[in-house]
Amino acid sequence: MQTRTQRVREVPEHERRPEHDHQRKVPAGRPAGGCQRDRGQRCDEQDKHDGECEEHIASAQQAGEKEAAAGCEAAAATNEAFLGNAAQAKQHAAAALALSNGRDAQYRAALALAKAGEGSRAASLADDLAKRFPEDTIVQYVYLPTIRAELLPGRDPAKALELLQPAATYELGVPSTSNFANNLYAVYVRGEAALAAKNWQEASVQFQKIIDARGIAVNESIAALAYLGRGRAEFSAGDAAKAKASYESFLQLWKSADGDIPVLKEARAEFAKVQ
Repeated sequence: MQTRTQRVREVPEHERRPEHDHQRKVPAGRPAGGCQRDRGQRCDEQDKHDGECEEHIASAQQAGEKEAAAGCEAAAATNEAFLGNAAQAKQHAAAALALSNGRDAQYRAALALAKAGEGSRAASLADDLAKRFPEDTIVQYVYLPTIRAELLPGRDPAKALELLQPAATYELGVPSTSNFANNLYAVYVRGEAALAAKNWQEASVQFQKIIDARGIAVNESIAALAYLGRGRAEFSAGDAAKAKASYESFLQLWKSADGDIPVLKEARAEFAKVQ
């Protein structure tokens, strides 16, 4: 089997270049792995194609580290969900929950399911987190509002924005050694809610926060998707020049990605209208 190239890390824009996988091209800004471990080991859905993710998960399970294995699956679920791959997101979420109902893994699985259209299941998982972690600041002020807000944007964006207000104090913090960006999803969901509410300036501000938080976003999908979100806000606000630059930044990051990624298809179609 061919040796895999090292995946792209989140670096300043002028240094970025997409890396190639030997089977499936993975977009820059997509996580090099579904989880981040203490020693920097990572795995994601793509690694599963090579058998590497299964090896990491199996090793973690053999060592009695089911939470670490669940974290890999849960993070992969979230990333697939935000890329628009609902079926894969659901599969990873189910795998994560079969391994553990730990705080961080259940949060990412629930968020993935909310994004993938499994609202009832996501709400149930959120209620369970609320019951089991009544005094956990991150759960109560970041995780729960983010899941519940993700269930609302298209139907009630104003309520989603209200729900996310308590997260503002904590969203740029690092809640877990297993994944730096758990809190940052609150910012992204707020940006999406602001777009749905047609509050273009607020949406742009939220997505810019993620772009500026490279040390936290690392290689999460939302690190690149923030450029797309910002471009959508700028175009809707009537600033075609800025929007064009944002779309170009996003498409440059993902120029070698597989063309069948749903959100990439959307971005290319939208960019054609921006030009």
